[in-house]
Amino acid sequence: MTASYALSRFKAFGGDTLGLGATVTDLNNIRKEFGPAGLDRTHRFVLSAIYDVPFFRKSTDRFKRDVLGGWQVSLISTAFSGLPQSVFLPHFADLSRTGTFQSYLPGTGEGSVGRTLNSVSDLNRMITAYNTNITNLGDDCGADSPTGRCDSNFPGFGDPLVRLALLPEGTQIGGDSVISQDLRLTKTFSFSENLKLDLIGEVFNVFNIANLTYPGAITLSDEGESPDVIRNVVHGPTARTTSVFGTGGPRAFQFAAKFRF
Repeated sequence: MTASYALSRFKAFGGDTLGLGATVTDLNNIRKEFGPAGLDRTHRFVLSAIYDVPFFRKSTDRFKRDVLGGWQVSLISTAFSGLPQSVFLPHFADLSRTGTFQSYLPGTGEGSVGRTLNSVSDLNRMITAYNTNITNLGDDCGADSPTGRCDSNFPGFGDPLVRLALLPEGTQIGGDSVISQDLRLTKTFSFSENLKLDLIGEVFNVFNIANLTYPGAITLSDEGESPDVIRNVVHGPTARTTSVFGTGGPRAFQFAAKFRF
């Protein structure tokens, strides 16, 4: 039996195009884009074991030796923490006024959700702070915006800054963890010292844990959007984790035969 654990950090600029996407929000300050990248997983744990069942392996009774003996059980248990997300203002808001047409929610940065912001309450506090401080952001554009502020007052390029909706309690933020239990059962038939036949049956993710995937980034909604839009369209899971040799994906079975000589 072996077990391994890794406490890791993977930081890069703009998500390093590995899940969060290459992001530029301020052409005058690229440092803003440095943070947890798309494949950053804080905790990684793997347990593996192989057990040769000893019963009847050397029995003089051929039936017991060939049918009841010669079994091997093995397993791999995997547990990874979820991936980070970034959170953006809606409507191509560009608070940097450098032509990037996207801005992080003030107070957040690349991959903040699931790292420095770990709950809906944390994120809602940031949204409330933004709504409270909106009159100090952007430029005065008067009647062109319901809040009187735009990201630029340059004609034709300013997008209104809008009040943001709070996220409903229970909304999933940050990527889902990956948990998988894989099992293998092997029956060995020995014809001589060198000639052996292994019949193998495997099941991946035996408990069929969903291991959901979420969008690499969250784009917040206007205060006037319906709860269904806020909860389901913007923040809901999009798919199950893609399996790697079965691990983490939907429950899958595999069978094989191996002849050794």
